[in-house]
Amino acid sequence: MNSEWRKEREKTLKNTDNPYYRVLWTDINRKLNNDWKRPGDPDPLMRGVNHFNRQGDAPDGSNEGYLDGHVEWANASLFVAQPKIIIGGTAHHFYGGHDPTN
Repeated sequence: MNSEWRKEREKTLKNTDNPYYRVLWTDINRKLNNDWKRPGDPDPLMRGVNHFNRQGDAPDGSNEGYLDGHVEWANASLFVAQPKIIIGGTAHHFYGGHDPTN
C-alpha cells in the first residue's frame, strides 16, 4: 500500500474528524426528473419519499440516523428547498444537521 495514501486514509477515519454531514442514513427523499413520485413507473406503489405529507405531493419529513448513534425527525421544511446530492436526473434531499440556506 502507498504510505501517503494510508496516512491520508487514517486522517479521515479518526473519531475526532468533523464531517460536513454527520448523518449515516436517512429515509428516502428523492426527486426523479423534478417529481417526488415516480412518474411513468409501472409499479403504482413505487415512490421517491418514505413519509409524504397529507396531500401526498411532497415529503412531510425524514428520520435521520447520526454518527453519534441518535436518530431524529427532520421536518421537510429543513431540506426540501435544496438537494444535497444530484446523480443523473435524481435529486436526493436530507437535512444532515445543516441548514439548507448555508
